[in-house]
Amino acid sequence: MDYDQALAFCELLYGDESLEGEGDLFIEIVGIPPKVDGKARARPSYTFYNSPQAAAEAAMKLAEQGINAYSCMSMINPKVKKGKRGTAKDAKAICGCWCDIDIASPDAPKNKNVPVNLSEAMKIARGTGVRPSLVVHSGHGIHAYWLFDKAWVFDDETDRLYAADVVRQWELTVHESARQFGRVLDSVGDLARILRVPGTVNTKVPSMPLPVRIIWPKELAVAT
Repeated sequence: MDYDQALAFCELLYGDESLEGEGDLFIEIVGIPPKVDGKARARPSYTFYNSPQAAAEAAMKLAEQGINAYSCMSMINPKVKKGKRGTAKDAKAICGCWCDIDIASPDAPKNKNVPVNLSEAMKIARGTGVRPSLVVHSGHGIHAYWLFDKAWVFDDETDRLYAADVVRQWELTVHESARQFGRVLDSVGDLARILRVPGTVNTKVPSMPLPVRIIWPKELAVAT
């Protein structure tokens, strides 16, 4: 586990200076316990933090307990959720677009036509014509992020719907890149999407925990 990677991730996604003064915007950290014999042993947890440092610390505490730690791609106002998971309708701001590219592995479903290795997955992400700002190896694939110059805080419902469409359209761009390689990707283009926090551990397969880590840019991967 690596707190520095978790912090770097949270600062990149949620530490934008343009968010200062937005007191109702919080980072949602989701904890999902690993399944035992294919069954959930406990319910997920949903907690909210108003700083990247607090969010990173929360993710690390989950990882120390063997719990999968995720963050929501949108910032929300937790006052309306009361400890429940945020939905797309609760989204108040995003800091970029994202994608999830699985990589073939012995434990992956055999019917999934996914990239055979990390190199191919990276080529798909770069095949969009825009180099990702950040790439995280999730243990079983990669999460790529294309960050905006500054956070997009929604003015109203129309703005939120427009943002949702931007995210979906970007996902179509990534999927088109995948098709050029003969691959099919899962759909993750929704504002309430949760993705793994780097620096934590992927316990999707409890007997084979895998590190979640930043692999691009190299200076972040090496520095931590």
